[in-house]
Amino acid sequence: MFIFETNMSSKFNVFFVLIILVLIGNSNSMHAFPHPFYVSITEIRVETYAKSITVSCRMFMDDLEDAISKLYEEKTDLIKSVEKQSHAEILSQYIRQHLQILSGGQFCLLQMVGYEIEDEAVWCHLTSDNISFDGAIHVTNRLLYDFISGQVNIIHVYINNQRQTSRLIYPDSKHTFSITN
Repeated sequence: MFIFETNMSSKFNVFFVLIILVLIGNSNSMHAFPHPFYVSITEIRVETYAKSITVSCRMFMDDLEDAISKLYEEKTDLIKSVEKQSHAEILSQYIRQHLQILSGGQFCLLQMVGYEIEDEAVWCHLTSDNISFDGAIHVTNRLLYDFISGQVNIIHVYINNQRQTSRLIYPDSKHTFSITN
């Protein structure tokens, strides 16, 4: 807390407040102050009648940008919309390397539908068609594990609207979801 003496000029007060605002503003807000939690959320929706899977992954943008930068030695700023197509390709590559879904004895080939930025997070949307389902979905989720050892990945799986949830804490990366009708 700052206490100003009553005889200080108002110009100094205004100058001091402006300096503080400039320092905060120049910090690129999302990268200035690290968040205290390292959590991603992955939602997997299995529609057995349509033989399809849709996947949505939510990750903190700064964590994802840092992981991509470290892995691919390429600086990525996901907010720049002019590079949206190249960002989608990099995100797709990263997710497919770190998230595998096995259903009916076959790995699901995840295709990037797109991504969106929501506050400090990135939502990546993927889909896979022509899947077979034998009552279980085997998920390997290592998203952001190469970034920080405190990473927690929460997975929600909906199979025909029946939900199961798992929490994977680094280094655990695998879980099997079984839902029968």
